[in-house]
Amino acid sequence: MVLEFEQDNIYVKFTPEEYVEATTFRVNVYAKNKSDGGSEKLVFTSPSYTFKSCEENSWHIIIDYMFYNAVAKKIASSGKPLPNIIDFSFKIIIGEDEEEVPGVYTVHFVRYMAQLMDVLKWKNAARLQRLWFTNGFNEEKKNVEPELDFIDIEWIFKISTHAKIICDNFHKGNLMSFKSAWKRPANEFFTPIVKNSLKTEIKDQIEDQEIEAPNQNNTKTTFGDFDLKEVKDKAGEKMPLIEKYYFNSLSFGGDGGKDGAMHILGNGLELDDLLGSLANFNFRVAAQGELIHENNTVNVYLKKLFYYVKDNFDYVGDEQELGYWSIGDEIRVRAPELGIFTDESEFYYVKNKEFSDYRNDVCMGYDFHVYSTIKTIDVSDKNIKFDLYE
Repeated sequence: MVLEFEQDNIYVKFTPEEYVEATTFRVNVYAKNKSDGGSEKLVFTSPSYTFKSCEENSWHIIIDYMFYNAVAKKIASSGKPLPNIIDFSFKIIIGEDEEEVPGVYTVHFVRYMAQLMDVLKWKNAARLQRLWFTNGFNEEKKNVEPELDFIDIEWIFKISTHAKIICDNFHKGNLMSFKSAWKRPANEFFTPIVKNSLKTEIKDQIEDQEIEAPNQNNTKTTFGDFDLKEVKDKAGEKMPLIEKYYFNSLSFGGDGGKDGAMHILGNGLELDDLLGSLANFNFRVAAQGELIHENNTVNVYLKKLFYYVKDNFDYVGDEQELGYWSIGDEIRVRAPELGIFTDESEFYYVKNKEFSDYRNDVCMGYDFHVYSTIKTIDVSDKNIKFDLYE
């Protein structure tokens, strides 16, 4: 049996034999480190309770994260992290006799993640955890409806100055990409490839009949007038319409961890709600404007740029590290790149594997895509114009 997400009560039931002289019982709780093996250890003995003869009696214990943590410290292997999985078993003591209760309860540390994040005030990370643990079983995130507007993009900029700088520079680079070559600085990272990518996305909107191509009879068409709640399919993945036609992308954290490290350096060297909820993610940009048929061609007039974030919320790849977690007078979380807490010898080392193990045991664990809200920037005053077919 596996203790499921946010169900902390375990009920132990037993029926005493007839003519038992004793009138009270106690319960011994045993625990075993399932992560590394090891022998079963007595970790708790209940007070005495009066029982009813020849009737079913029930006793329950709350295995919350504080109790789990106390037990983990008692049974941990020397020199190793605290166990991420513990097997609990129970024995009823009546008089001098101790009788084993059938069954073992397996408890995974990661099932407490949302509660720990609540304590840390990681609001977005806790919400994402609860979705993953409760929405069902899914390992193919492209097949399910994405979570739209789940993260406020302005919150990302507020919590991470580094993320805001990256997005601001991304925007400046995108604007530069639409300038003619002689106006572009020699060290400019972005290239005309970006402009050509937007051309391709506009042509795809025409081909997909999302918009009509302008002609001599119908000289003006608006492109990129997206219904931000409309979900469509592209290459077998369910996505909002804006994702289907974005024209440029920039990763946060896809640089070997440098972005995350820069963010952590500004956060006292510990993880926070941003890295707990999104970690590595992508900034996307889509465009809106007008297509005008003039001088025997179609010109693009850029009016707005839409910036948003897309992320995969999953636990693919067992060895991906998710940090060192310490539960004491306070809950602390440290990025794996920075190593263990030097002032804390007892910690949990969490990787993707811990979530995979839980999913395999419970058949619950829901991978999905998550999208932020949209940041709209008006660029109509930039007078960006180019030939769609040039």
